[in-house]
Amino acid sequence: MILKSEEILDMIEQYRPAVEEARKYREFERGNCEIKKKKDNKLGLASNKVAVNFARKIKANINGYFFGIPFQIVHKTDEKLQEFFDELFTYNNKDYLITRLGEELIDVGKAYWLLYIDQEGWLKILPVPLEEIILVKNGRYTDEVDIAIRYYYIEDRVDNKDILHVEVYTKEEVYFYVESDNGELIMDYSRKNNPAKHIFGHVPVIEFENNNGQSEYVDIYDLSNLYNELFNSGADETEDIRNVYLKVVNASLDEKTLSRIARTRIIQIESDNENPADVSFLVKNVNTTSFENYLALIRSLIFEIACVPDTTNLTQKTQELSARAMKQLLRELENKCVVKERNLIHSLYHFLRVIRRYVVLKAGINYNLSDWDIQFIRNTPTTLTLESIDDFVKLKETNLFDDETLLSFLPFIRDPQNILEKKKLQDAEEMGIDYFDFHMEA
Repeated sequence: MILKSEEILDMIEQYRPAVEEARKYREFERGNCEIKKKKDNKLGLASNKVAVNFARKIKANINGYFFGIPFQIVHKTDEKLQEFFDELFTYNNKDYLITRLGEELIDVGKAYWLLYIDQEGWLKILPVPLEEIILVKNGRYTDEVDIAIRYYYIEDRVDNKDILHVEVYTKEEVYFYVESDNGELIMDYSRKNNPAKHIFGHVPVIEFENNNGQSEYVDIYDLSNLYNELFNSGADETEDIRNVYLKVVNASLDEKTLSRIARTRIIQIESDNENPADVSFLVKNVNTTSFENYLALIRSLIFEIACVPDTTNLTQKTQELSARAMKQLLRELENKCVVKERNLIHSLYHFLRVIRRYVVLKAGINYNLSDWDIQFIRNTPTTLTLESIDDFVKLKETNLFDDETLLSFLPFIRDPQNILEKKKLQDAEEMGIDYFDFHMEA
């Protein structure tokens, strides 16, 4: 299915609301909240616009806990193939890829990898923002991607304007378009090959999804703006001493006199004996405790809804928390990460499926998807890890559980059976014995 230029432009226009939504949450994470749009007071009074950036703290906690230790794509039997994949991810800067992946999923709810072969014959994985990718899926029976559209703008310094460029990916080819001088989308014939063939046999764009494609900030956006609005209104009152009013009796103060009083801090008014003038201050009692409690309530709701622990007041106590208390503190975040893990595993297996033809050509090795194990390890505090190991040792001494069950209790072990097999091989090598698998089928 080849799209016409008009169809592509229509799809880009229809995609605009999703782009604006993504940009809103990106700006929110950068601290450009609604409070920044607050207008200055016309009377010259304080008009604070301080943004408490909850989004960035929540993002750091989720990304550090879930992606702090990069996930592993492990082949169960073929060491040569495993070495090839390790080299492939090293070539693509795996740490950067995974960090960027986590940030995109948290910020806008979706992330994309664009795959292509570079001049040295290596697979390149290019992270592409949501704002540049449109997927056309076969939604009748499957969620298979039929076409991927990537669009972006490049500045034309001669004409001082941005030129639209479009790449349309199918399962076998990629078509290149460029915006003409009159605003039409035409084939880019400056390229030697257009369309150009690719080797994947699938649309070479991998989609990762989080929270049904929603940003992590959707449910905390309004609460964060409410917190910032109240926080700044309190700061304005304190700065202007708005809880203090000037009481004037039997006197009239014009703007010139009021301006002089504000400048010199001296109050001088005329008075007579029959109607003596009086100037005094009225102080409005403000319940600061109630105000602070309300801010604290909003703050706690933000972290509760985000399912992220607010560790602000736990800095000194963290080392004293037991493993059980730490697990309880991280329980809701862990539940959230379990769902994220399932979604990522689905996308990563699709990635393995898409690059299989490339691996066969480059490394000369074929594989089944079931040959791979995708392992996620949480970036938990050292205290939690050590106490888990201590519990493991105590349980082993009871002789109530087999080794595979015991290993499954450790949070950083994803495949107990594989660990046991490796341990048997290691023990056999150390003893100089050939290891045979006696469970092979006859």
